[in-house]
Amino acid sequence: MAAEYRYQPLPPAAEYGRTPPFTRIIRLAFAQSRDDPLVAALELVDVSTTTPYEALSYTWGTDPPSDYLWLGNTPLPIKPNLEAALRSLRLPTMFRRLWVDAVCIDQSNVDEKSRQIQYMRLVYKHSARVIIWLGLKTPGVEQAFEVASRLSHVVESLEDAATATTGNELDPETVEAFVESVTSDLPGTALQHLHDLFERPYWTRTWCIQEVVAASWAIVRVEELEISFSELLSTTLIVTEWRAKVAIDKPFVMWHRIYLQRRPRQPLPPSEVPGSIGDLLDVLHTARGFQATDIRDKIFAVMGICDEGLYPALALTQVEGASNSGRRMQTLRTAITSWNGFMQRHGPDPNWGTPRALRPDYQKDAVTAYTDMTRFLLRKPPRLLNVLHHVQHNMDPTVSPDEYPSWVPKWFEPATCFPFQGAFLAGQCDGHFRYFAEIHDNPLRGEPLRPRVLSLDGFRCDVVDRISDVMHFGFSDDKRTISAIQTAWSQLFPFPMCGPNTPAYMHRPAEPLGVAFCNALAASPLGFITASMIRNSRWGNWLNAVPANATQEWRGEGPITDECQREIAAFLAHLSPVGGGEVPLPVPETCVAFMGAVRMYSLNRRVFLTRGGRIGIGPSVMQPGDEVTVLLGGKVPFVLRPREDHHVFMGSCYMRDNNVMWGVETEKVIFRKPGALARVAFELR
Repeated sequence: MAAEYRYQPLPPAAEYGRTPPFTRIIRLAFAQSRDDPLVAALELVDVSTTTPYEALSYTWGTDPPSDYLWLGNTPLPIKPNLEAALRSLRLPTMFRRLWVDAVCIDQSNVDEKSRQIQYMRLVYKHSARVIIWLGLKTPGVEQAFEVASRLSHVVESLEDAATATTGNELDPETVEAFVESVTSDLPGTALQHLHDLFERPYWTRTWCIQEVVAASWAIVRVEELEISFSELLSTTLIVTEWRAKVAIDKPFVMWHRIYLQRRPRQPLPPSEVPGSIGDLLDVLHTARGFQATDIRDKIFAVMGICDEGLYPALALTQVEGASNSGRRMQTLRTAITSWNGFMQRHGPDPNWGTPRALRPDYQKDAVTAYTDMTRFLLRKPPRLLNVLHHVQHNMDPTVSPDEYPSWVPKWFEPATCFPFQGAFLAGQCDGHFRYFAEIHDNPLRGEPLRPRVLSLDGFRCDVVDRISDVMHFGFSDDKRTISAIQTAWSQLFPFPMCGPNTPAYMHRPAEPLGVAFCNALAASPLGFITASMIRNSRWGNWLNAVPANATQEWRGEGPITDECQREIAAFLAHLSPVGGGEVPLPVPETCVAFMGAVRMYSLNRRVFLTRGGRIGIGPSVMQPGDEVTVLLGGKVPFVLRPREDHHVFMGSCYMRDNNVMWGVETEKVIFRKPGALARVAFELR
C-alpha cells in the first residue's frame, strides 16, 4: 500500500503582527501524452510576492478518487473532475504553476483549513488569472460556446440600445430580433445546449462565487474549448428570458449581479467596500441556492465578498437612514479601521477587531456556526430583525424538530419563497433610539447564558383563525395562478370572490373584501414595487429601477400604488365575465403586474384570516391558533406558535392592516399611548 503524503507545515503564525498569506503552489510537470502519470511538486509561497501562477476554480464532485497526483515519490489521491482538469491543463513542454485547493491545502488539518480560508480571496486576487473548469465535453457543448460568443455581442448591443432608448427599457420583440439575427444559422438546439452548460454543478458551488469575484481575469474551459468568463456570464439574462422563468432557488440572480459589477459600464451603484458584492445578509440570501459539501462553508465562503467580511468596521457603525453614509460616519469608520489595522499589525491577534462570527472556524459545529451568525446579524447596529425574515421552514419545526433553534435561518436549504424585505415598518416608529430591537441575553462580548434561546420584546396583534392550502403555481402559468387564488378564497370564505352573488363585505378597515384579499396576495404595495423594479432593471438598468419617491409608494400614495389598485380592479372584473363560465386566458395586460406580484410573494405561502378579521399571507407551516406578533425592530409581523413556556418561530408574514404594517401600533406600545397593546417578552426556541 502506498505511503500517505505528508504535507510540509506552513510557516507558523507570527506571535505579534500580521502573518504573510502563506500557501502552497503546485508545479505541474509537462507531458507529451495525456495518459502519462500526473506529476507535480509543491512549494511554499507568499501569494502576495510569488512569481505568476494560475488559480483553478472547479467543483470537487462526489465521486471517489480515481487517480493519483504524484508528489515526489508519494501519490496523492485525486477525484475524477480534478484529474480531468489537470490532464487538460498540463502543458507539453513546460511546467505550469497552479493553485488547487484540494492539493495546496492539507484537508486533514482543521487548523490549517481555517487559516487558509482567510487567505482564499487573496489567492485568487493575486493570481495571474483564474481558470474556471466546467468539466469534460458533452454533445453540443461546441454549439454552446459558439452561441455564447455571439450572444455576448448581442448583449453589448442591447445595452447600448437600452441606454439610447427613452425609459431605458427594450420591448421583448426587440430583444428577440437581436437574438435571432445572430443565431439564425446555428442549429435550433444551440440555446438549449447553452442552457445545459449553465446547468453544470459549477454554477451552484458556493466557493466559486468568491473565486471569480476576486479574480481580475478569468476564463472558462471545457477541455480545449475556451471563452472569456465575462462573455459567457453576459448571456445569463438571455438564457433566463429564453426559458421564460426564474426559479427562486436558481443561481442566475447571483451570476447576473456579478456580471453587472464586472462590466466596464457598471450600472450598479458602486459599493462602499472594494471587492464586495453586497451586505452580508443579502449575499447569504442570494447564495442560498448554491451548494457546499460542508454546510458551514455556506457562511464561511461569503466572508471574502461581503461588506462586513471585508470591512468589519461596518458591523459596528451602521445606522438607519441617510446618515449611514454621511461624512461623520465615514470618519468614524476610517478611525476604527485604522485602529484595527494597527492592532493587527502589532498585537498578538491578527483578527483583532473582526467579530468572531465573521471568522471561519472549523472547530465550531454547523449549528453553532449558524446560531452565532444569526445572533451577530441581530446584534449589529442598528439592531433590526431583518435576518428573521430569512427563516423558511421546509417542515413544521414543532412536528419534526432538529438541533437548530426555530429562529435560525438554514442558508444551506434552498429558498422556498421571496422574503419580505425592503419595505414596511411594523416594529419601528418615529423617534431617536439607540437600537430598534429589544433583545435580551445577547451580549456584545462573551456568550449568552442560553445560546439556543432568543428573548426579545414585542406584542401580539391577532390570532390565526383560518388558513388556505399552500399556494403552488408556475412563474408564467396564468391558469394555475388563478386556480390557486380561487381555491384559497374558497377555503376562507363560503361565498364567491366576485359576481352578483358576492356580499358587499368590507374588510377591516373599510376596504372591500375582494380588494383586501388581492392586496394581501400581492403584499401590496411591496409586490408591485418589486415587480416594477425587476421589470425596469432588465438589461442592467438598475439606476432607473427604484421608484422616484419610494416613501410615497410605501405609504400607499404614489403612482405605483395607484396602478396596483387599478390592476386589482381589472383582475376582479376579469374574474367575473359576463354570463359566467370559465375565466378567459390569458389575463389582460391591465393586470399582468398584479399577477407577477402574486407569483412573487404568495408562492409557497398560505393565505390566512385572523379572529379579528384581518387577511394576510404567511409561512407554509402556519396553523390556526398561531399568533401574529410584532417584534420590535422587525419590518413585518411574525407568526409564532405558543407553547407552555416559550414560542416557536414559524416565519414572517404580511397582514392587510396599515396600522400594523407601518408602525402605528408600535408607536402606541413604545410611548404607552391609549389603546396600546400589551408589551411582551417573547422567548423563542
